[in-house]
Amino acid sequence: MRYRLLILILGPFILWSVYFITLYGVQAVGCRANWDTALLAGIPVLRLILVAILVASAIVSVAMYVLAGRIETDQVAITKIGRYCAAAALFSTMIIFPGVLWLELC
Repeated sequence: MRYRLLILILGPFILWSVYFITLYGVQAVGCRANWDTALLAGIPVLRLILVAILVASAIVSVAMYVLAGRIETDQVAITKIGRYCAAAALFSTMIIFPGVLWLELC
């Protein structure tokens, strides 16, 4: 039971750090591999991959927020803190990562 509460609080931020590492790691590899010059339907392949990572991370963040509200524990305060942590991670995802839509790729 205590591990579930620990995951409830730390899980969203651990996932956010995984998104961050994945997004910028893919960007670095894509720049080195010249994915920014390869086009698919007139859009650079690197941008398409980065947008797909953005969408996937947003979906997972929303799912974490929803799941944080559904976990039943006998400690209401910890459940609220977990929900706030999930909301903060979702907010951070929506603030930090949308730059892949308009910023220069490399």
